[in-house]
Amino acid sequence: MSVCVYGPGMVGSFLGALAGAERVVCGPSGRIRASTAQIQDRRYTWSPQSCVVPDPNDLLLICTRVHTSVPIAEEASSLFVHNGLHDKQMAALCFFAVDVCEERVRLTGSQNRIVLPTLPEQWAPVIQAWQQAGLHVEQVANTQTAMWEKLILNATVGPLCLATGLSMSAVWESYQADVMAATAEGLRIAETHDVICDQHLLHRASTFFSDVGAHVPSVVRNHGEIDATLGALLRAAQHACCACPALERIAEKLSRAGVVA
Repeated sequence: MSVCVYGPGMVGSFLGALAGAERVVCGPSGRIRASTAQIQDRRYTWSPQSCVVPDPNDLLLICTRVHTSVPIAEEASSLFVHNGLHDKQMAALCFFAVDVCEERVRLTGSQNRIVLPTLPEQWAPVIQAWQQAGLHVEQVANTQTAMWEKLILNATVGPLCLATGLSMSAVWESYQADVMAATAEGLRIAETHDVICDQHLLHRASTFFSDVGAHVPSVVRNHGEIDATLGALLRAAQHACCACPALERIAEKLSRAGVVA
């Protein structure tokens, strides 16, 4: 089966190029963000056909932002790649950072993990292509835990980058104690919602944030993700009557910068 990427931004271009997607449905920009994907020293060039709507027989990789509406039918062959807390059952969780230089989107840092739900057999060639390119692919029966782990990671350094104008590594150097305290709060909030995250998340967070260099997260370019990340975690804490002073300090910094979580 053919693969179509709905929303070929940085992540969409990266995953689409690695999978050899044949078609794309572009967003408001009307263009593909990058023509080449790079992971380690390997490069994958793609030249997909642009179309207005996906072919009904396509495997559809939807890489729009979580707060962006998708005016198409959500078929069983659709796989969403979203940040934030949402109710999509067929969702992929990307634990990696990518950056664009000219027409090339490349993996930044050492982590390259993607967590997938159990997908129908027709997705096997896509999964195999990602694995052969060097992505560490995990398939799990329920992605809820991974979604909370990604939510917690996205609710800390990214909002601080937006509030301060600093890169991830610069935020990590200046606010490491706040980031780790907020991450620990996120783990406790998840537990109050019967989600037990891997306790190694603190170590993985430390490793990830310390080696992504000058990477600037997507929330800096689009503030709309704040509500689905930091905002969602704060609402979950309030619902569970769970204290989260470190997360609230991050929200306060955002507020001073004119962004409401």
